[in-house]
Amino acid sequence: MTTQQPDLLAASTPPRIEERPAQPYVALHAEGDVDDFRATVDEIFPALFAWLGEHGVEPAGPPFMSYPLYEEGGRFVVDVAAPLATGAQVAGDGRARVDFLPAGRWLVYDHRGAYRATTARWEGRDLAAAHELVIAHALDNRLRFAGEQSDDGFRFEARVERYLAGPPQIDDPADWRTELAFLLAD
Repeated sequence: MTTQQPDLLAASTPPRIEERPAQPYVALHAEGDVDDFRATVDEIFPALFAWLGEHGVEPAGPPFMSYPLYEEGGRFVVDVAAPLATGAQVAGDGRARVDFLPAGRWLVYDHRGAYRATTARWEGRDLAAAHELVIAHALDNRLRFAGEQSDDGFRFEARVERYLAGPPQIDDPADWRTELAFLLAD
């Protein structure tokens, strides 16, 4: 007997608009060809946690990636980041920089599931599909993302994946939780 897997995207709560304050963070930055994205992220996350430990910085929440540009078959720009408490006295250096996610209206979606479709079970239900769902929702509701068109593609002012629950603490991708948040234009 075959069990039917639930369509986690269809069964999820639709994206919502939230008003959010500015959020300080410390990040490591990378740019490159999309073909190198996964290897870059796999290298930079441990480097961020090492930097935090070396500098005695305690994150004020779960880590996230902010990537203004990710053009399939093209280039990416990413900050792998840890949020800081408001007023935290943290200085960047040659490797890490301190910045802020802007205050404003954000389109937010809670994704439950795998980061990428490495098996048929997750095909069309991974983070790439969740991003497509949020973008389609914005288009359907005439919402505009903050950002601008560039030669490389659309550069979001702020597009974030915040990793709320996942590996290594949770093995089953069905229980992984990622918040997607896109800054909206006024």
